[in-house]
Amino acid sequence: MYAIRLFFEKNDIGMFYFVNKKLQNKILDVFMKYITELGSTVFAVCICLFLILLRLFSSNQKLWLLMSANMILGQFITQTAKRLFNRPRPWKSLGWARVVKSVSCAYSFPSGHTCSAFSIALVLSSALPTISLVLFLLATLVGISRIYLGCHYPSDVLTGSMVSLFSYFLVNIFIC
Repeated sequence: MYAIRLFFEKNDIGMFYFVNKKLQNKILDVFMKYITELGSTVFAVCICLFLILLRLFSSNQKLWLLMSANMILGQFITQTAKRLFNRPRPWKSLGWARVVKSVSCAYSFPSGHTCSAFSIALVLSSALPTISLVLFLLATLVGISRIYLGCHYPSDVLTGSMVSLFSYFLVNIFIC
């Protein structure tokens, strides 16, 4: 069991090093600071509010409920897991990690921004399948940005996306 954990930690740090250090350049520094905001709480709340307003003019009455419930459940799971696992941010654990954008929360696992971005992509893809590829590409870029900016390990990002998928299925089964 220890060997498996060591293998994953080594590869997690290796992938983090590649994205955080090897891809480093000034253009990506600016781009990643903006793209990461697509997974922020402010952006997620704005999307939910927009869908509530859109509900007034649309026949798709469940979309706003699905988005809101998925976001709330996903963030509840993510924030609870952060406090249970207490994994420090890479820039706190690795002396060589670059920090392009620091964050106030001390815990890394799982990524809340990635969870939000994939929650948005999942819900909007169900309503707008023609743009689902673009939505998932943007969500993936949010996840990569979290690694690039020094905020998360790749396993944090992967787990954040899986949490969004889990919450999406739960919301679809029990609410919508």
